[in-house]
Amino acid sequence: VIALLVPWRDEAEQKLRAMALTDALTGLPNRRCFEQRATGMLALARRQNLPLCAVMLDLDHFKHINDTHGHEGGDNALRLFAQVLQQCCRHGELPARVGGEEFCVLLSGDEDSAEQLDQRLRAQLPRRSQEALGFLIDFSAGVALLQPDDTGMEPLLARADAALYLAKAQGRGQLQHDSV
Repeated sequence: VIALLVPWRDEAEQKLRAMALTDALTGLPNRRCFEQRATGMLALARRQNLPLCAVMLDLDHFKHINDTHGHEGGDNALRLFAQVLQQCCRHGELPARVGGEEFCVLLSGDEDSAEQLDQRLRAQLPRRSQEALGFLIDFSAGVALLQPDDTGMEPLLARADAALYLAKAQGRGQLQHDSV
């Protein structure tokens, strides 16, 4: 009996660990996983003197989507956005759902790399959302580049978030850069 239970327990522990680090709705890494993996990416960028960018993304008018298409429509929009985002990310880029309708991508590269990701996503999302959902979804984004005096991920993410809110304030559906 013990010989049967030990492998089952190990498998159950692995599944629980994976569940604790994955967003159940979208299948993307959740905030906890993002923070763990981001720490490693930050350390690598510092060690090798490489650029590191954070891109915060937020679905535009998400409340309207929920109000118009119901919570199932909103969930479908989140799932589709996550799927398209993940497909637009390149190897080594870390996409995650960090809250509600907010996503983040951490990537090794400069702001040009972030702009290319934004362009790939904007090229795919309208067609894919119209086909899969029957309505268009759009997003706003903010990007920030790791600065030499950043003590951790918090300042980088705060600047990317501020740039995201600037994009929303200036009409949505666009990418804005932080002011540093």
